[in-house]
Amino acid sequence: MTRYSYFRARQILIMLVGYALFYVCRLAFSATKKAMIETGAYTAREIGFVGSALLIAYAIGKCVNGFLADRANITRFMGLGLFISAFANLLVGFHLPALVLMGLWFVNGWTQGMGAPACVVGLSRWFVKRERGTYYGIWSCSNNIGEALAYLLTAGVMVWTAEAFGADYGWRSGFWGAAAFG
Repeated sequence: MTRYSYFRARQILIMLVGYALFYVCRLAFSATKKAMIETGAYTAREIGFVGSALLIAYAIGKCVNGFLADRANITRFMGLGLFISAFANLLVGFHLPALVLMGLWFVNGWTQGMGAPACVVGLSRWFVKRERGTYYGIWSCSNNIGEALAYLLTAGVMVWTAEAFGADYGWRSGFWGAAAFG
């Protein structure tokens, strides 16, 4: 294998795993929100506002971060986004006031928008036009992998922690687990 082929293979693997981890950090909220409401940590209305903050920030962030990714070192750009997203998950696990949670999840939504643009730029830089469809198809599996990991790992961590330490710590550990994976 030539050095160039090695780096191309490494790049697609990094994009596949990295973007899957973005999904783990994004979907921790979806996996934990029922438990957050049932334990009385937050109301359904507060959870709705938090989810809306993520989606609004994600939509705007994906557009703006697409422009930034074209001009950035995509490895650092994507890594920074994943780090901030994981850190936001870590903080959310400490049961913060609803407005702070909404602010953190807005930041998480914005940084979630750093993953896909960096990967698409990486695909266009490392693969010629006739190969991009194949490698885009490989990379596009990352959202399914990330979604499966998010629900399986988050749910597993939540159930184990809730049984060991109580229901209030179950949903918290879902965020802490997502932060650790991220």
